Amino acid sequence: MRLALESVEGGNTAYTFGPLIHNSQVVKWLEEKGVKAVQSLDEIPQGKIIIRSHGVAPEVRKEASERGLEIIDATCPLVKRVQEKAESLAQANYQVLVVGERNHPEVTSILGYAPGAVVIEKEEDLAEVPQKGRIGVVAQTTQSPENYRRILRRLKKSGFQETKAFNTICSATIASQRDALRTAREADVMFVLGGHHSANTRRLTELCRSTGTETHHLATIDELNEKWLENKTLVGVAAGASTPQWIVKEFLAKLEEMHSSE
Repeated sequence: MRLALESVEGGNTAYTFGPLIHNSQVVKWLEEKGVKAVQSLDEIPQGKIIIRSHGVAPEVRKEASERGLEIIDATCPLVKRVQEKAESLAQANYQVLVVGERNHPEVTSILGYAPGAVVIEKEEDLAEVPQKGRIGVVAQTTQSPENYRRILRRLKKSGFQETKAFNTICSATIASQRDALRTAREADVMFVLGGHHSANTRRLTELCRSTGTETHHLATIDELNEKWLENKTLVGVAAGASTPQWIVKEFLAKLEEMHSSE
């Protein structure tokens, strides 16, 4: 976020390859500041392009450079680590498996570093991988640790010559999911705050629902239905990694206001 705002100081315009974060309110606010999201390099006449935290494939970076665009690299260091691991495995002739969501921009960027890599969303997808040779595994940084472990267990039972796996899941993501699960198990109703396009937030929502607790995914406070709070004593709140703190504070203030008016 800081890099994006610095890039438009003095009235400049900068572009991000896809929305900087999966939160429509923040994306709109950034656009008002001069940071515009695009889906193609063809939409950028000139100037600066910000590579967001998800990263991009090497060919996208190369094309941006050839077009004379100034590249501002905001790729998350943890995502860079996954890209490097995938590239290293591919160069060592491992069949690379990426545990993650097939169409997620982070996964797309990782695939660019390991031509021929296969995306594994769930353990059943392993049936499509030939049962021979050497397998190298990396994970999307926001992947569910439980899903990653299930896939590794399934791999160990398969007939691959060798399996080399790297747990590249972000530790902050693991902690967030653990805390959300603990809260959901204790709460009467759970609210998960974050953009509906945020994979991280959707996963938190699924995990909370898996506890059996009534769970609602809200992008904005306007989506709150007061009926969901009827006969509820303990309310749990969690937020996705891309959810701004002010949205959380606003939501908590609204809950406090509703409680005080009872």
